[in-house]
Amino acid sequence: VANLCDSSAGSAPATTFTPGTGAPDGAQFPNLDPMKMADSIDTFIKKENPNSKMNGLGQTIVADGKHSNVSPFLIVAIAREESSMSDPGDYNVSNGNNSFGRMASGSQPSFPGAGPNAGTSWYKWSSVKASVDYTAQENQGVSGGGDMGSYLKNEYGDSIANGDLVALFLKYAPPGDNDTTQYIANVKGWVKEMVQGSGGNTPGSPSPTPVTSGDNSCCPPSGTGTTLTGKDAVEQTINFFIQQGLSPAQAVGIAANFMWETGGGTTIDPLIAGPTPSGDAWGIAEWTPPSNYTQDKQHAGITGDDSELLTQLEVVWVQIQGKGVVYNTSILDGLKKIDNAGDAANYFRENFEKCDTSNASCTTDRVNTANQLMQQYGGSTAPTGGPSAAGPPSGSTGCSGSIGGGAPGTVDAAVAAAKQMSDLQIGYVWGGLHGPGQLDITDPSKLKQLGADCSGSTSWVLHQAGMFGDTGVVSGDLESWGQAGKGQEMTVWANGDHVFIEFNVPGIGHYQFNTSYGSANGLSQDHQANNTPGESGPGPQFFPWGQNGAADAASGTFTPRHWPGT
Repeated sequence: VANLCDSSAGSAPATTFTPGTGAPDGAQFPNLDPMKMADSIDTFIKKENPNSKMNGLGQTIVADGKHSNVSPFLIVAIAREESSMSDPGDYNVSNGNNSFGRMASGSQPSFPGAGPNAGTSWYKWSSVKASVDYTAQENQGVSGGGDMGSYLKNEYGDSIANGDLVALFLKYAPPGDNDTTQYIANVKGWVKEMVQGSGGNTPGSPSPTPVTSGDNSCCPPSGTGTTLTGKDAVEQTINFFIQQGLSPAQAVGIAANFMWETGGGTTIDPLIAGPTPSGDAWGIAEWTPPSNYTQDKQHAGITGDDSELLTQLEVVWVQIQGKGVVYNTSILDGLKKIDNAGDAANYFRENFEKCDTSNASCTTDRVNTANQLMQQYGGSTAPTGGPSAAGPPSGSTGCSGSIGGGAPGTVDAAVAAAKQMSDLQIGYVWGGLHGPGQLDITDPSKLKQLGADCSGSTSWVLHQAGMFGDTGVVSGDLESWGQAGKGQEMTVWANGDHVFIEFNVPGIGHYQFNTSYGSANGLSQDHQANNTPGESGPGPQFFPWGQNGAADAASGTFTPRHWPGT
């Protein structure tokens, strides 16, 4: 049975996915019923070209879009424009199964152009299905993204996140080679047609009600797909923003503001002004007037109950990104530059709440509360790192971690993941498990085929344990992961050349998870060979502490880091 919270679990049918957060006719994965989207896409493709090589691929395309948070309608519309809907007689389709006019670069699979495009190198897939299937083997580990959804996310991610189709297509179909204005108009028209076929509406119309399939409590149907975790509304708020990619300091700065907006600095109360938007000011942000909340909620297609904390937080997240009709200027970039909780509280107050600065509850009280929260949860007023840096408050799972053996965020989960990878006897490959989406892979054959290096395998274990983000990083980046110092039962040791994990768990013993375990100087052949791309060698193993692990830890050249509570 596919893990509904793990979009890497094969080319899953659209029914296993929940709606996204994007506008129906935007560039991100829409807030619509995925199965209806797949049916609408299949209908559109067949209508536009009965002979299309994309016929019947609606569910695969929806899965591809969901995986990369890209609108599947956008993928189909590009194919309609570039290849008359993947027509078998199109040169690129017949020679390389390329329906999108995508060019190849470097060592990517390719075929030569012809006629006016004789000097062009086009990207080549083994089949049209592979071009829109992120699970296809040929798409794994491709620089820039193999499948079309991953490619669009990697190459045009900012434009997609901002919903800026003009910027996207000025780059994708630049003027001079294309009639870019007409290109954009065509795409928008086709997207609108598929949206309507899915039962959706364009902005200004009532939002459709998302439909889910079965019990999917880990991935709720509305908004960001986040599950609230934590013992109270304050912890739940902090965890929510960490799960969206903010650092703990940034998340705490926001929470401190809401505590003073609705709870006198002690709590966050989504019902402070009643269960529905009314009066002069309402909700956790004290939206003034409340229509500032309702307009942006409707525009974003968020369908949750107004009285729920999660619904209000989802609207805040839309507004922070400037994706509302009222809050249409992003403050996210500025917020992400801040690494101090008090400064984050000030920034959010100045740029979002804009309250009366003559009152201490609007200024110094918020800063003090933010700094107190950081101390309360074991952090500092200036933690390092990004979304995977300092850990979330208690109860946070991040809805990640698919390996059994312990709840996400626990040592047990990390041990289980380390043992599983060790048991697979995966070979060492420099750069292994650093590609988009590869930390989600749990299929043994795929993991063995990709291999892993020290930082890729460590990133994978931490991700599977619910302690890390979606993409592997180099060993030096893990020097700022988690919190400073050794953990009681688990420590990540990192420097610019190597990284490994130490486990010292009662009832289990003292172990290390390491790709370095055989040579006299504590560094196995993989690290002695100057990290040659693609080089193979000894792979990650879970084995008793001592030998190189103990020596490296005692050398003073490695930085110890730990996950909160471990």
